[in-house]
Amino acid sequence: MSPQDVLLARGRELLRQARSRGRGWEGLPPVPVDSGARDANELDRMQLACALQYHFDEASPADAELVRHLLEQEISWRRVDPQQGVGETLEICCWLVASAGHPQDVWLLARAKTANFDTACGLSRELLFCGGVTETLDHVRQSHRPERAAVLAELVDEDDEPLVAEADLASWRQAQVQGQPATPQDEPLACWISRALTLGHRREAKELVAQWAKDRVRDGDFFAEYAGYLQDLGDFAAEADARGVLLAHLTDAFERAGALGRAAAAERRAQRWTRALAHLGHTALLHRNHRQWRELGLGRGLVQEAFDLAACAPPPVDAQAFALAEEFAAATPRLPPAALEAAVAAAQRLAAPGRELHYQRLLEASRAGGQ
Repeated sequence: MSPQDVLLARGRELLRQARSRGRGWEGLPPVPVDSGARDANELDRMQLACALQYHFDEASPADAELVRHLLEQEISWRRVDPQQGVGETLEICCWLVASAGHPQDVWLLARAKTANFDTACGLSRELLFCGGVTETLDHVRQSHRPERAAVLAELVDEDDEPLVAEADLASWRQAQVQGQPATPQDEPLACWISRALTLGHRREAKELVAQWAKDRVRDGDFFAEYAGYLQDLGDFAAEADARGVLLAHLTDAFERAGALGRAAAAERRAQRWTRALAHLGHTALLHRNHRQWRELGLGRGLVQEAFDLAACAPPPVDAQAFALAEEFAAATPRLPPAALEAAVAAAQRLAAPGRELHYQRLLEASRAGGQ
């Protein structure tokens, strides 16, 4: 069985169950758990959406009703999800609903578009004109629904002109149709890798990453992406090796500094302490020659990574990393809470109560200022 088939098995079973119960299936509503941090049904909705993507029956009223129901449930979760986000489930369901071309689906698609900040920015506005520009606008304008004004605001500008032209909508639709995979094998491997990692299928993810890497050119872009996959797989030693090779492909000082920081983090995760410290030492040399970086995330990232290393490495690496972190912390403005938390943890581990108190006070001030 291919990795794709393994990843689709649960979704196909959910689709079979839903179809066997006929129209009116009401499964997979949001079920917040962990104090609302996640939804117990989110992954099942994702797997059902993936199965529908490849097995949707456009001529089936039951399938049309099913995908609308699934979209309703995903919208409900996206409205309250602490991480907000768009997600593949929402994207698949929105396309399947919009591609049917019914103007009345504008209400459902508008709720998807306005579910949160990320959906407002990330979902294509063309989805809302699912039944055609003129037909969709006529449908909304003739409606007496309470959300009529809010939905119109998503469709027209201040001069009451459509925000999407008919010709642009046609071009967008054509591109969407051409980009839709007809079978699981047509889907890019990167998509399947993401799904496998999301679903926790590490073996399938590893196999898919190997397929992805097999015939690719070993350039800087390859090693950057490959290292990211290895990190997601938890293979930190291999990730660190890949990030080390990547450094040979980089000449720009800013890019090298960032890559050295990421390589240091990978070596720390791999518990290769001296290598992690060496990478931090090399990036510190670059930072000393570019003081303006201290105002950027790159500068703050160096401080945090050095404190993170100090908080877990054995002697003498812990003290050396702490000294490097302190050097740059003193000259880096507006350290974020995460960096200060790492500083407190490192000072505790090194039994430096004075420095622990110093960073604890900075942490409390940072948190108070962010409220």
